[in-house]
Amino acid sequence: VARSSEADDAASSGGECPPSAVPGTTPHSDVTAMPHPYAARTDAERIDMLGKAALNCGAIMFVKSHSGRYRCVNDTYLEMFGFSCLDEVLGKTDEELIET
Repeated sequence: VARSSEADDAASSGGECPPSAVPGTTPHSDVTAMPHPYAARTDAERIDMLGKAALNCGAIMFVKSHSGRYRCVNDTYLEMFGFSCLDEVLGKTDEELIET
């Protein structure tokens, strides 16, 4: 996919691409007026979408409290470490899990 030098500059500087760099638009298109049907717009939608992705991805993912206790793990974590359910992990530290 060829990109304009304007789009390259915007992408490398961390800025947004100008509308003309968005495929299927013209320099005068208002891309904000054309919401993507699969886009997550609200925080709740974003949290739901990211949560589903985290639960179903192949990467091991977890969240720990400041004290080192597991607050959340995904299915890949359970599978990779041989746990059959969340209750075996949640609220425990690494040390407690090694003992079991």
